Amino acid sequence: MARQFTALLALGLLVLGEPQADTLTIKGRVTTPPCTLSNVTVPFGNVPVSEFDLGGNMGTSYAKDFTMTVGGCDLAVLQSVTLSFEGQSVPQIPNAQGLALSNDANAAVGIAISVTRNDDSHTGKGQAVRFDGSESYPLNLSANKNTYLFSARYVRVPGEPLRPGTANAVATVTVSWS
Repeated sequence: MARQFTALLALGLLVLGEPQADTLTIKGRVTTPPCTLSNVTVPFGNVPVSEFDLGGNMGTSYAKDFTMTVGGCDLAVLQSVTLSFEGQSVPQIPNAQGLALSNDANAAVGIAISVTRNDDSHTGKGQAVRFDGSESYPLNLSANKNTYLFSARYVRVPGEPLRPGTANAVATVTVSWS
C-alpha cells in the first residue's frame, strides 16, 4: 500500500508541476542629474552718496565681485549650460541692464544695480547682464569650469534725484542645460 501512495503522489506532482511562462518587464530611464545654482548674497555695506560722480557712476572701490556656482550635474556630459537673469529693471537704463531696488519705504532713490560679467574663462567679460531674461550667458564647458565670476555695483538712474536709503534688490538667476 505504501507503494501505491507514493506513485499517486508522484503522479499528482507531475500534473501540478507543469511549467508556466511569463514576461519580465524592466522600465527605467538614464538621465542627467539636474543642475543647481548657488544662492548668492552680495554685501555692499554702506556706500556714501558722495561716491556717485556727476556721470552717475559709483567709484570702483565699492564694486563687489561674486561667484555663481553650478553644481549637481556632470559638466563633462552636457552640451551647454547657461545662466539668465530676471528682475525688475529700471526703464531709464537701456537694455534692461539696471536692476531696480526693492520697493521699501526707506529705499534709496535714484540708484539701481548693474551686474557685469567678469570672468576670463567665459565669453563677454566686461559686459553688463540683462535683467529681462532675454539673454543667456554660457559657461565655457571646454574649460570644465562650473563657476562664473560677476561684479555688481550701484549706478545712478538718469533723471532721478539721489536720496540715500536702503539699497537692496533681488533677481532670479536661472540655470539651463542640455
